[in-house]
Amino acid sequence: MRNAGIVLLLTLATLSAAAQRRRNPPKPAEIQVVEILARRSEGRISLDGRVKNVGERAAAGVVLIFDFMAPGRLVILTRKGGLEADVLEPGQEAEFHAYVPETARVVEVRLQAEDEGGRELKVSRAGPYAIE
Repeated sequence: MRNAGIVLLLTLATLSAAAQRRRNPPKPAEIQVVEILARRSEGRISLDGRVKNVGERAAAGVVLIFDFMAPGRLVILTRKGGLEADVLEPGQEAEFHAYVPETARVVEVRLQAEDEGGRELKVSRAGPYAIE
């Protein structure tokens, strides 16, 4: 009888631990803008910067989405670009470099991101950032 009680307690402890793991899955990838420089030169708008994965899961095939905005934060142009790293591990940083032809009235840029499956990633410090 005593062994059956011990077995029951061990079973309950194991099930409880498994349920706890299911309730607290790793935090999904979250992209944080570490730095960005947006400037006009030679008839184009250049974007250079770094992002970091501040989540607990790796992000594969991250695509950055740049929303270029006119005064009043009206989006007038959207472009996509990739990172230099194929996979962004938790805590890892990666650079990006992009440019678009000079567009009239564009004064700010804001970032969004998605993974290789097209799932939207949360982006902290997404902007908008002034274009110099």
